[in-house]
Amino acid sequence: MDLSRILPKLRSTQIREDAERASRPNAGSPGFRGPQESPGLRRLRASRGRRRVYASLNALAILAATVLMGVINFNPGTTLMTTVLLPVLLVLVAVMLVVTTQLGRATGANSRYRRLDERQRAELNRATRIGHHVTAGLMLAVFLVFAVLEGPSPESVSFPRELFMPVLWVIIMAHTSIPALYLAWTQPDEVPDEEQF
Repeated sequence: MDLSRILPKLRSTQIREDAERASRPNAGSPGFRGPQESPGLRRLRASRGRRRVYASLNALAILAATVLMGVINFNPGTTLMTTVLLPVLLVLVAVMLVVTTQLGRATGANSRYRRLDERQRAELNRATRIGHHVTAGLMLAVFLVFAVLEGPSPESVSFPRELFMPVLWVIIMAHTSIPALYLAWTQPDEVPDEEQF
């Protein structure tokens, strides 16, 4: 194998890649404003009112899905459940996923950690801690309710099967949604670019 034929090709490829990399804007170049955002995301992120609407829609969708799960679990196998309630639950979950994604994008809760500045990292860390505390509080509340209702002996403790999915759903949704909900509710409005100096 003759290296004299391979090395020029590698060098020319490397030179081309270096030139392309140098022509791309990066954080070190003057006037770099980061990756371009869509105008819709920018409007959503800029307005506290819009973020709060998304947060309220998310909370209502979680609550409605919890109620539907409870109704479905208390009436399993009925025609009403299979023809109406289950499709409604699936639509609610799909709507909730879209709203949660938009809320996460608007608050930065879904952003990669390395792309955030120090203030955003501190806000995200605080929101995550609050989410963990709320989840721990919900689990403790469920434990205490059943410990008080069922009595001190472990043999008498029984968890109603019908409530298992709704309670688990609330705990999981609280754990995953509280950081974005907190950020949506507390982050101030963004200052438009022309006012930043």
